[in-house]
Amino acid sequence: MSDQIEWRCDACRLVVKPKEGALWVDDVEASNKMHEERRQQRADAELIEKQGYVGRRISDMIGMESDSRWQVHHYACDLDPDRGYWFDIERVSTHHDLLDVLSHVLEKPWVSEGTNVPGLIRRALSNDALLRNPKRQFQDQEADQYLDSLGDGARRDFLDE
Repeated sequence: MSDQIEWRCDACRLVVKPKEGALWVDDVEASNKMHEERRQQRADAELIEKQGYVGRRISDMIGMESDSRWQVHHYACDLDPDRGYWFDIERVSTHHDLLDVLSHVLEKPWVSEGTNVPGLIRRALSNDALLRNPKRQFQDQEADQYLDSLGDGARRDFLDE
């Protein structure tokens, strides 16, 4: 496995080179999600104490927000470069660099509880798999063409999964 990570911009899908873009997450959104989850855990604990279980309808859970997603953008593609907690791509250009950054940021509760770190790790590893597997790259090109035919909203929804 190559130690280099090839990050792609979430907006234009082109490779982001060092000093051209950043890995970032919306820290305010992540903090809010962490606090909301803690409130929900306290409410659940009270329900368990009262009735012995927590009952939720599936329809209620469908609307629940997931953790804040780490994103990659070229500086030119980022519509609001002043928001969020970010690292220049140069600082996370290898798996070792990414682990070093994560070991630091995971000490912050809003990161560990409010962001999708496993998704970020899978993304870094899948980028490497894409480089090793030309068939996968061709499939991704076909997927890109299909998503382009559906419009911007479909691509954004797909990338958020």
